Amino acid sequence: MPRNGSGTYTLPSGNPVSSNTTIEANWANTTLEDIGTELTDSLSRNGEGGMLASLRMFAGTSSVPGAAWADETTSGFYWAGADEWYAVSVTTPVVKFTSSEVTIPSGVTFTATDALVGKATNLAGGAANKIPVQSGANTTTFIDAPTVSNTFLEWSGSAFQWSTNPVGSVTSVDVSGGTTGLTTSGGPVTTSGTITLGGTLGVANGGTGVATLTGIVKGSGTSAFSAAVAGTDYIAPGGALGTPSSGTLTNCTSLPLSTGVTGTLAVANGGSGQTTYTDGQLLIGNSTGNTLTKATITAGSGITVTNGSGSITIAATGSSGTVTSVDVSGGTTGLTTSGGPVTGSGTITLAGTLGVANGGTGATTLTGIVKGSGTSALSAATAGTDYVAPGTATTFTAKQSFTGSSSALAASFTNVVEPATVSATAATGTINYDVTTQSVLYYTSDAAANWTVNFRASSGTSLDTAMATGETMTVTFLVTQGATPYYNNVVQVDGSSVTPKYQGGSAPTSGNASGIDIYTYTIIKTGSAAFTVLASQTQFA
Repeated sequence: MPRNGSGTYTLPSGNPVSSNTTIEANWANTTLEDIGTELTDSLSRNGEGGMLASLRMFAGTSSVPGAAWADETTSGFYWAGADEWYAVSVTTPVVKFTSSEVTIPSGVTFTATDALVGKATNLAGGAANKIPVQSGANTTTFIDAPTVSNTFLEWSGSAFQWSTNPVGSVTSVDVSGGTTGLTTSGGPVTTSGTITLGGTLGVANGGTGVATLTGIVKGSGTSAFSAAVAGTDYIAPGGALGTPSSGTLTNCTSLPLSTGVTGTLAVANGGSGQTTYTDGQLLIGNSTGNTLTKATITAGSGITVTNGSGSITIAATGSSGTVTSVDVSGGTTGLTTSGGPVTGSGTITLAGTLGVANGGTGATTLTGIVKGSGTSALSAATAGTDYVAPGTATTFTAKQSFTGSSSALAASFTNVVEPATVSATAATGTINYDVTTQSVLYYTSDAAANWTVNFRASSGTSLDTAMATGETMTVTFLVTQGATPYYNNVVQVDGSSVTPKYQGGSAPTSGNASGIDIYTYTIIKTGSAAFTVLASQTQFA
């Protein structure tokens, strides 16, 4: 039997059946055919088939919409009364529908997308030749279109209103350069024409202040630009350096000593260190401070000394006799002489090599960096032994500190090689790890028992002596394991036990068979004879 007007289904006659009733074909076929017909007439939840008549829904309320979504039961549609129904979002009515209008309820904001702009052609309350104006919150009023040409819409302070064009007609236009330095011509224009700019734009207005500029120029505040002078305002390639206030010349020719150099050239730079002299003064070497001292010759017995302007005259007095022979000896200076003795007139010439004890080098040729050795002759210094030179390998036997600065790192290495000691030794007992000998220790024989590793600088120096508080170092111990593995169960520094902090939080309790166990130890000195050790065990097989 079909459903009644309320949708209630009733089984066909002969139902329901009583218990223990024999199932007969006539009853079963009639009943199942009727049920099948009604199931076919039902709406599938999976969207199979469609409604063949109007779908009637429960009226509902804003809290329980008559048509709602399974995933959000408080959103959907509900019927409020005759010719009035709503779209609801989470119990809030957001759109009202009637046969005459669609309304946005108070408190709900309507936002028009680009697709809707310009397409609202029939606003509630509007009429032909009306312009809508929002006059308040959720309130739209309409004003009549203007009936007079050349009018515009203006705001009076309280409302919009139409106003006639108050601008008037332009009868004359002129342009002034003001304080810019620019001039104008062709104005005023009373009908049509062109006003032409001329003059020179001043610096204060973004110009140069001059009409012509050649070469490099310079500014001077708000004054006009001017030509810069090579050697004074800037250095030009191939041009004169000028007179700089300071600087260092490393390669210069034709330097005018009279005008290009000021000050006094010191003895260390090949000068005399003196600026004024009196007649007859000589420059005498002074070992105190390695300077030259001004002095005059003192006349002895039977000798007179006459100091002239650029000359010294030495003469004998009385009956002291006459010099008949003069010679010169280099003494222990290393210098030799030739041309003596002079018995009449002649020149005694110095030669040889001045020794170190007398202010010389003791050598005849020297190239590159040199070194002294007491009173022995200076000799060439050896790169990598006597000094550090780029490109020369150098072995440091003392700790070097590269501190960098707050804005620069201490060092940059493209690659670094660490020394490793490879020994055919089996790990067992106490193993002294001398950190001054290697950074990596590799035992290639199978470990024989659990072992203790003791870190020290060397056999004669403790690690506490070699390291300062706040310093850290990292070393590695490679242990070969056989079929029966063992592990490092005790760590010492300078013979005192230290409990390491192992990576992962737990110390190893065994080794790893048939491979290499690598132990890495980071040793941090935290105080006098106080150390923190961070360790890890890694299996390689």
